[in-house]
Amino acid sequence: MSRTLPRYNRLLKPLAQEPTQVYLGTEVHLVGLLSWILDQTGPAEVFVTTFSTSDDFLCGFKRLRDDGLISHSVLLADFKASNKTIQLGALMRSAFDEVFFSENHSKLMLVKGGGLTVTVVTSQNQTYGGRVECTMISSDCATWLKLHDCLKAIIDNKSVTYKEWMH
Repeated sequence: MSRTLPRYNRLLKPLAQEPTQVYLGTEVHLVGLLSWILDQTGPAEVFVTTFSTSDDFLCGFKRLRDDGLISHSVLLADFKASNKTIQLGALMRSAFDEVFFSENHSKLMLVKGGGLTVTVVTSQNQTYGGRVECTMISSDCATWLKLHDCLKAIIDNKSVTYKEWMH
């Protein structure tokens, strides 16, 4: 068991018990939350949107992937934050199967595995600053499907791949 899981088990209820949950505070961080979700879903597809990312988040995400908990992954990051993000390019490409850039300020995680569809909407970028952040977690399938369709439309029509952005 991950050392972060007891914290999340204290702060949140299992998804099967509480399909919609909210948290406002400083103790929930995205990699730890994702680990907590994957502990309930098993290996899963993970779609992530963010304005900005960090080496801490990418290394943590890559560890989950290397542990076989992430079967497929997609990252959508913002153009404006890309100067910092480009410096993390090799790490992004090793952590995620697909990396896209768009005009994006959303912070979203969509997780699908083990018969569960989990949506996380948060104010938190993939950086760690100790600020109070708001997070909503939902295992409502209709919510996941709607946001996944919206994300797919953005990726298909309003984004560029990492490779395209670098040229």
